[in-house]
Amino acid sequence: MDVSKIRLYLRLLQAASIGSKTALKMIKALGNIENVFQSSPRNISERCGLPTKMIEKIFKPEEKTWIDQQINLCLKQQIDIVCYEEEFYPPLLREIDSPPLLLFIKGKIPKHWQNAIALVGTRNPTPYGIQTARKLAYQIAYAGFPVISGFALGIDTQAHLGALAANGTTWAVLGSGIDHCYPAQNYELSERISAQGLLISEFPMGTAPTRFTFPLRNRIISGLSVGVVIVEAAQGSGALLTAQLALEQGRLVFAVPGRIDNPCSFGPNQLIKQGAKLVDQLQDILEEIHYLHPKVKVDSKKMNRKDQTPIAIELSKDERLVYEALNDQEMSLDELAEKTDLAVSVLCPLLIRLEMKKIVQQLPGNRYAKI
Repeated sequence: MDVSKIRLYLRLLQAASIGSKTALKMIKALGNIENVFQSSPRNISERCGLPTKMIEKIFKPEEKTWIDQQINLCLKQQIDIVCYEEEFYPPLLREIDSPPLLLFIKGKIPKHWQNAIALVGTRNPTPYGIQTARKLAYQIAYAGFPVISGFALGIDTQAHLGALAANGTTWAVLGSGIDHCYPAQNYELSERISAQGLLISEFPMGTAPTRFTFPLRNRIISGLSVGVVIVEAAQGSGALLTAQLALEQGRLVFAVPGRIDNPCSFGPNQLIKQGAKLVDQLQDILEEIHYLHPKVKVDSKKMNRKDQTPIAIELSKDERLVYEALNDQEMSLDELAEKTDLAVSVLCPLLIRLEMKKIVQQLPGNRYAKI
């Protein structure tokens, strides 16, 4: 953590009426944050086309106590602060229209941010919505993609739980400071997420959630992802705002259809009418993001019969069992279960992983074959 640079970013956050878009305009025009504070209000005004009075606000004496408190609290609670200019800042998030100046992150920050899928929806889901959200999140995480959601009650919580159940990674984007667990009943979940994924917020420590912080959070949920899945969202809901932001950011939008007599089906059904990809299984998502995973070969003692090339990547014991059971012929789930002595519930995620590795394909009639 570059404390000296972070102090300058925190000074920008203190300046009233200086939003992230304006702040980043100055940083880009001057080259870096240090140059901003080494320049003059007049020079910045001329370079950026901004009112001098607005710029003068960032040169007021810093509230040293507040800045020290922020840094000390983060150090004490093992929270990293990542600024826009750092290499560990998520590259996809850097592309959006108004990326946050700072990210407060609890958990192990990846050296290379993975392509992730967001899954969001209503705070008041039906049993169908709960089951679907948890199932899809499990499958997405098991396939190797981090699952992003907003930590709210309802669909968001189920998305995080589904990813954790698959021993996968999940990122929770908060509408408050990381030290302000909201909702309070998700405290245990926040501990599990920080141990197995990431808690992420753009808000300084001590920031309580408000009706203004949640819409701001939504642009980060979509901005971190390559695609957003909507599961149950009523008209005017925050999940639909996230979908709209995703479209504006050039992200993929997926929607799970629902009953026409359920108000929470309005959002996903409307999105499907407008061109969102209908999702009723993980394969619908994988078809749209296949370009993210180049074809690979299996690590086995055998040679590939078709091209006689050595095999490249490792498979788990069960993955190899399923792969070799196919034996160059199509098989149904039941046939595979009988041949491998694995339950269908175990086979499904294994087949998803093999599909992601481009060595097995699903055929019509729920049958599978080697590629």
